[in-house]
Amino acid sequence: LFIWIVIIVFSTSVYAEQANELEVTEIELGGESYLVENYDDFTANYNNLRRPVVGLALSGGGARAMVNFGVIKALEEAGIPFDFMTGTSMGAIVSVMYGSGLNTEQMLDVVTTTSFGRLVEPGIGGSGSLIDTKKLNLFLEEIAPNKRLENFQTPAALLSFELGEGKKYITTSGRISEVIQSSYSIPIYFPIETRNDRYFMDAGILEATPAKAAAVLGADFVIATTSFPKENHETFNSASASINRFLNIIQDNYSQQIIKNYADFVIDIDVDDYTFMDFNQAPKLVKHGYQSTKKIIPSLKQELEKREIEFYKYEEKEKVNIQDILNDLENNRFIVDGSDRSLFLNYGHDQSYFDQELIVPFEDNFQTGIELKKDNLSFDIKGDDFFNEGYEARLELKKLTK
Repeated sequence: LFIWIVIIVFSTSVYAEQANELEVTEIELGGESYLVENYDDFTANYNNLRRPVVGLALSGGGARAMVNFGVIKALEEAGIPFDFMTGTSMGAIVSVMYGSGLNTEQMLDVVTTTSFGRLVEPGIGGSGSLIDTKKLNLFLEEIAPNKRLENFQTPAALLSFELGEGKKYITTSGRISEVIQSSYSIPIYFPIETRNDRYFMDAGILEATPAKAAAVLGADFVIATTSFPKENHETFNSASASINRFLNIIQDNYSQQIIKNYADFVIDIDVDDYTFMDFNQAPKLVKHGYQSTKKIIPSLKQELEKREIEFYKYEEKEKVNIQDILNDLENNRFIVDGSDRSLFLNYGHDQSYFDQELIVPFEDNFQTGIELKKDNLSFDIKGDDFFNEGYEARLELKKLTK
């Protein structure tokens, strides 16, 4: 009876609050249309400058694109101005963290010390993807001094692809946790984002470096980063290798055309030694991005001087207290609001809730179960041999983060 009561509690539906209507402007450039949120409000941040507007376009590329964190550190130190940022995929995440006003050293500390595995969960339940990213999206918002894009210290625009109209879409407003997913939604792997009856996914195949998006938003001088590996063209002995090669060819063709036509200066970083999922290499990637950018600073300064763009002395941003959030994450207390149900399967070890042994012997059997979550309350039930040998149940209450 107790088990059925708990299941009924967890089955309560949770309805999301409808997002506010936005002003979406269609802008054509180079033979294609971009849908831009609140265009006039966004460009008002820099329209009155008495010099050319500088846009920083940050590339995607999974873990490889974490070099962008090092790029920003080097640009700051050199006094290179940028009036707004555009980001694709990981580049969008970098844009959000920096643009929100997070202190640069704090940002780098978070990136290089936080385990990526603690920010994502298996998406077997209702996420519709292999990986559930709700916790990551909320974490980005929680550590941000400004939680909404329209309030950012450095304006940031997130590039995605809107599936309904088949056009590129630039997000410039909204809560971080509700909009960031649109820029790194990869079908099957990461959830597709839905808002205002629109469906969004990562635009990386079509514009891995959002230099053209920066031009759409009025940049007169675009600094673009690239973080794409040079593929081995000899080994295609599997379906996945063949598909990846095909997609990389498409991505490279689109990206090179955009960079050639819309980027005024390119920071091209060699990431051949890293993979898409090398998140555990974050410290090396950040350092590599920093060192690579430092080498090209003299050339970049020459180009800016030709355009009469003066250098800028950055003031150190005020540090905010994010230690409690990091502690919650480290101790598995960073909980996402809402309900969820997921199945799980253990094999090879007795994962008993009650028998806590230092050395767990290998066992040739299965343990199956279901986990039910509602806010900070979770209920697990699992059994050996598909419940033929009995079952165990656990009810756990945790601190609620949001």
